[in-house]
Amino acid sequence: MQTLPNRFEEIPVGVGAEEEYRGRGTGRWRSNSRWAAPARPRPTGRRARRRYFYGPDPWWARSPLVIEPTYALPAYGVRMPALQPMPATAAPDAGDTAGAPTDTPASPTDAAPAQAIGGPDGGSVTPPPPETEFDFARAAPPPSRPAPIPAARLQWPQATPEQIAFMRSVYQLHVARAAKARSFVGDVPPQELDWVDAERRQGERLRRPAAAALRTLLSEARAALARERNAGNAQARGVSRIGITSGYRSASQQFALWEHRFAGYYRDTATERARLPGGPHGAQAADYLSRHIGRWLAAPGYSNHNRGLAADLVTVEGGTTFSASHTQVTGWRSTWLFNWLMRHAARFGFYQNPSINEPWHWEYHPPTNGGGAPVRQESSTGKAISTSSVGREEIARFPVLDRVPGPAPALVLRWNQSPSTPTAVDVVVHFHGYAMCGQPAQLLLPRDIEPISGLDFANPDSGGGGPRRLRPTLALLPRGTQADPAHPRHYTFPSLTTPAGLKELIDAALDHFGHRSAAARPRLGRLILTAHSGGGAALLRSLAHVNPHEVHLFDALYGWPAEDYAALARWVQTRIRNDQAALSKLTGQAADNYMRTQGGALRCVFGPTTCERSHALAAMLAKTLAETRVTSLGTWYRVERTLLQHCAIPRRYGWRLLTDASAALPDVAALGKCEPRPTATVRSAR
Repeated sequence: MQTLPNRFEEIPVGVGAEEEYRGRGTGRWRSNSRWAAPARPRPTGRRARRRYFYGPDPWWARSPLVIEPTYALPAYGVRMPALQPMPATAAPDAGDTAGAPTDTPASPTDAAPAQAIGGPDGGSVTPPPPETEFDFARAAPPPSRPAPIPAARLQWPQATPEQIAFMRSVYQLHVARAAKARSFVGDVPPQELDWVDAERRQGERLRRPAAAALRTLLSEARAALARERNAGNAQARGVSRIGITSGYRSASQQFALWEHRFAGYYRDTATERARLPGGPHGAQAADYLSRHIGRWLAAPGYSNHNRGLAADLVTVEGGTTFSASHTQVTGWRSTWLFNWLMRHAARFGFYQNPSINEPWHWEYHPPTNGGGAPVRQESSTGKAISTSSVGREEIARFPVLDRVPGPAPALVLRWNQSPSTPTAVDVVVHFHGYAMCGQPAQLLLPRDIEPISGLDFANPDSGGGGPRRLRPTLALLPRGTQADPAHPRHYTFPSLTTPAGLKELIDAALDHFGHRSAAARPRLGRLILTAHSGGGAALLRSLAHVNPHEVHLFDALYGWPAEDYAALARWVQTRIRNDQAALSKLTGQAADNYMRTQGGALRCVFGPTTCERSHALAAMLAKTLAETRVTSLGTWYRVERTLLQHCAIPRRYGWRLLTDASAALPDVAALGKCEPRPTATVRSAR
């Protein structure tokens, strides 16, 4: 009989039973269990090998744990934060909780503090009691399940041992991140697949419903192309081919593709990795490269191609073949086929993935209710994107934004599902922050900002169902400008903080939205301004010229000029007093309807670097609310502290506040006290 030790540490869920976690002087760990006992002190003699089996009954009984005490070099990017106390009734593992939001730290250096609040559902969890005995003979093995392909199988001809080790660490990080959003998928049974070209029974295959839907889509696209040719459309006459270039890929094929492309990604990021602490093969370099690869290629076994639900299309236009090439992104978006798909693909259940920049990549999501909108999309990077049949468009040049230089696209538009052409549309404008979170200094909106912007109309980590924004809404993600050569990571919005700049952007976006839907320009409904990090400066300055209904601040209140904070104070005090006057005449459901359609809201979520200004805002807000004596307004105007890492905040909370500006947020705590922080630290965190 053996007894479990009475101390535990949390180890991030690994990529499989054989993934190794190493730490200096802490021992080597192998486990795909969430909870594991810490290694004992380094033995003085021959290395000892100890094996513990957890019993079959507790929820955390996943697999054997092997502890091999030794001194080893730290693994790339591995952190083992201390486990927090849990209640006696254990909550399900976060990895098994359907729809539980997952926030992945941007890098090992900016991960959330170890004292993060609660468990995945806001509660806490407790390790098994100490001194519990287990019978080794009766311990049942864990049930078998498909396991991710191990990193040890990766090969890189002519690479050095250091490069091979780095490659495998990057792979492990990529797979571990993907595993947080979805489960590994093995090979799809042949009987569940069908040829897209059903007559010749060759080429690419998809799952049967997806293959049938794509056949119909391609047939109608070719018929529409023929009609436009006959009508004299010059662009249509230049199109000579429409088809599919890639469909179902097994996990093994995805693994071979990952292995084949790694050397190219390694070369592409050499300069950026060399600048990171630890050098080009250090922990931050491994994390950076794993995220870079994730923007273009899914982890093996975690792609919708592996599920048989994604298709890469191909078209030949003007003698140029537009296929799955990242050098053709801009050209792809100007093709006849892409523009036709943006207007019609949703009728067949195919959608663009908003979190990746691949205009050739379309994912099948069957209707949920008799042809209605799907509730979920999943990205090939492993992140689930709930978009409620979201539409999306990148605009390379846009009038008000072209006054200052910057890379295309200048603007990204996203809109949610509407049962008919709306006469009024709510508008959300997001001001993004500085180049942080492992991002390059030269930010690209679709690649670096959009995935973490919080401009989601439903939970981006949800498995479907769940709440979503229902009001017709157009979200604008404008490009910031690198204004100061001495600080290339600082971004500002000079064209939008002028007296007419933001109004001009919104008017032009509504004009464009009406034109692309072949309808009259919708009028502006509610106006919502959101900002993350350094984008808070532009939002505050814009309040001198516009009067939004809602303001959402995500760790965005740094040491901006006093006049900018004065504009924020004037806006929020005016909004609260207007709401007080209206609510004094309303009760019950009528009061709630007023707040959702005409009322205001201010939601501020902050971390350590914006503590002082956020506390000042909270004090002003408390005083103003106390003067109104309308207690219900306190749910719409709040300042809250979170222990989430800086770059995870907008993505975690943005969709919740767009769904309901009065929503209770998870992982927030009392305001607490502000610890003194050097000015340089505050600036570098923006």
